[in-house]
Order: sequence, then structure tokens, then C-alpha cells
Amino acid sequence: MPIEDGTIVPKAESNYAADRMSGYEKFDITFEPLENYFRNIYYKGELVKSFSDTNPNGGVLMCKSIKEGGKLQLKTVYDSQGDLIGVEEVS
Repeated sequence: MPIEDGTIVPKAESNYAADRMSGYEKFDITFEPLENYFRNIYYKGELVKSFSDTNPNGGVLMCKSIKEGGKLQLKTVYDSQGDLIGVEEVS
């Protein structure tokens, strides 16, 4: 079950995966949810192996696609004001 603010939230009351990933859609990141959890992540339609977001406020999101074959490893990019401005491939 997802944990929000230290409290376990039942699946029926949570859209955790959808809520968490919706901010990345403008950067062509999409995902397939599985019962409110992450399943497979795509960038411009291509399967992503891993995705990480370490925001300047200290929040961290790291996830991997469960489907095999993804080669892309992506991370978020923030500007000096702490605004998310894109994603880039990790080399």
C-alpha cells in the first residue's frame, strides 16, 4: 500500500502512481500503472529501464520498469529556482 504523510493508504482511496507521475507527462514520460503502483515507464514511447527524480526540496522518486528490455535511464533536471524543466539520459 502507498504511504502518504507517514500513513498507509488503502488502494481504493489512493491514486498514488497516477498522482505522482502526472507532473512528468509534459516531458513525454508516461507509465502503465498496476493497481496504483508503477509498472512500466516510457519516454516518447520507448521503454525506460529506470527513472529518478531528486528534487531540490529533498524529495526522491526512483523507479524501474518491470518489463525487461528498456535501455534508457533517465533523471530529472531542475533550474536554479527549483522548477522542473526537463529530463535527461543518465550516462
